Amino acid sequence: MSRKNIELLDAFLCACLIAVILNFMFWPFSIDGSSMENTLTDGEYVIVSKILTDKSCIEHGDLIICKLNDGKKDINIIKRVIGLPGDTIEIKDGNIILNNKLLKENYIKENFTLGETKITLSENQLFILGDNRTISLDSRKIGPITYNDIKAKVLIRLFPITKINIF
Repeated sequence: MSRKNIELLDAFLCACLIAVILNFMFWPFSIDGSSMENTLTDGEYVIVSKILTDKSCIEHGDLIICKLNDGKKDINIIKRVIGLPGDTIEIKDGNIILNNKLLKENYIKENFTLGETKITLSENQLFILGDNRTISLDSRKIGPITYNDIKAKVLIRLFPITKINIF
């Protein structure tokens, strides 16, 4: 095999390795809708990790992509993790109370959360909310999700370039 053929083969194998890594580890995701305003808006792009989805990688406040079924088909939505297994979440008088402490949320669109509920999460459950609480489809309506529902964790806002941000 000639030196040029070896170099071409090396370049091809490197490109294949990069494609595999990007396909299995990272994923571009386009924001569709306004349920995460003011944090993320319609048309923005984020990079998410498909491998950082287990219990040791997900924390309060993380942004995640999860899979839900809307009754017709599976859809991927982006939401914020409010509660982790064992947490007690109460929505009362427009506020979120996490483990008996008022949750300070400087990221929500309106300083008021609709609904009233109180729930203690079991071992595999998470409570998720959109940042635009008046229109978000989230745990207030669908109930808690599980770690199996998580498809990816948001890492970086990539576009628009003027708003690049690491989460």
